[in-house]
Amino acid sequence: MTDLLLDLVKRHLAPFVGNLWDSLVFWRSVGIAGVVALAAIWASRQRLAAWLLNVGERERARAHDGALFKKMDAALDEGTLDLLRNHDLYNQNISRENIYKILHFCQDFARTENEYIDRTLKDAAESFVSRLRTLERFVAQHFFPTETPGGERRSQFYPDDEVGKLERTLEQVKREKYIKDLNTLIDEAWEAYQRFRRSVKARLQL
Repeated sequence: MTDLLLDLVKRHLAPFVGNLWDSLVFWRSVGIAGVVALAAIWASRQRLAAWLLNVGERERARAHDGALFKKMDAALDEGTLDLLRNHDLYNQNISRENIYKILHFCQDFARTENEYIDRTLKDAAESFVSRLRTLERFVAQHFFPTETPGGERRSQFYPDDEVGKLERTLEQVKREKYIKDLNTLIDEAWEAYQRFRRSVKARLQL
């Protein structure tokens, strides 16, 4: 019974199939559809390849920037910066070792080889290093070498012109202006570091 039904269906469809088989329009349509399908597959492969390439580049950039931040943090971490601003610089008396540490940090991370790939991190890091370098230059100009009784080499804000001396070479108005400028530079450098550190946390989860 099944064979009989299949035979009837074949006989019924035979004229239509034969017409399609011999139809030039049909085969043109099939050819066009095939070309479109191949083009779609090729475009998809290109998009997939581009996406995979972008993913790879992002991962390499993330690894590079993560390693660079760890290098920066090892050279001058947040705790050291906080101590410098709230103790040494606040008291206008800083160790020579810390001055050199800041100087070498600024020189090292101003180099092109130590640039971040991520634009947000690059801009934030450059802003921080620039403001820290401005602060370091101010200290180099207005702090002068001293030495503790124990032999520690330090730099002090105009040590020969302390408040209370009868004979002073630095006018009070000028001294107050310098101190105000120093405090402003300290605050700007710290705020720039905080912006940079928040960017690192958001972009690198570090």
